[in-house]
Amino acid sequence: PFSFQKLPIIGASPLQSFSMPLTILANAAILTLILPIAFLAKNILWKVRHKELFEGIQSSTFKKMLMLFTGYKIEILEFIKKLNFYHPLEYPRKLNGKREVKLFQRLVDDEEFLKFKNEIINNYRNKMYDEYIWVTPLLPFMVYLTISTIISIVIGDLATIIAITIISSIINLEFKLNSL
Repeated sequence: PFSFQKLPIIGASPLQSFSMPLTILANAAILTLILPIAFLAKNILWKVRHKELFEGIQSSTFKKMLMLFTGYKIEILEFIKKLNFYHPLEYPRKLNGKREVKLFQRLVDDEEFLKFKNEIINNYRNKMYDEYIWVTPLLPFMVYLTISTIISIVIGDLATIIAITIISSIINLEFKLNSL
């Protein structure tokens, strides 16, 4: 049987292996895939409870679909209180009477970033926004690396486990089909 404590081919502990840093990095990359799924679930719950997701926002259907996976709505007062923990997905200006979405924007320095957020705060005071704003949380990759280190020590390489699970499922399915 497959053992999580030792690599099946070499028989060495992952902690003694040269590949441990790669395992941690791969596990962290896999963990980042959980976040868009969580955002989608949160946005579906929002739709069920509050009804409108994109009220007052002018954007293409494709951008709106991306927003479902990259962020969520929070109260603008919470955003203002926790400016350093969120990044807005909306421009602080209106286009044709509607707010504009800006995904994957690059704000080069802290001064530009602060100016952008202050513009949002001023526009809220001028009643340009409703009670809610689209944001994405600012999560450093170090969080994923820390969790990944623990997972790598306790469980092992998630990519290998996933690959072995998929391959064994395919083989079992093929075996069942051949035995019919």
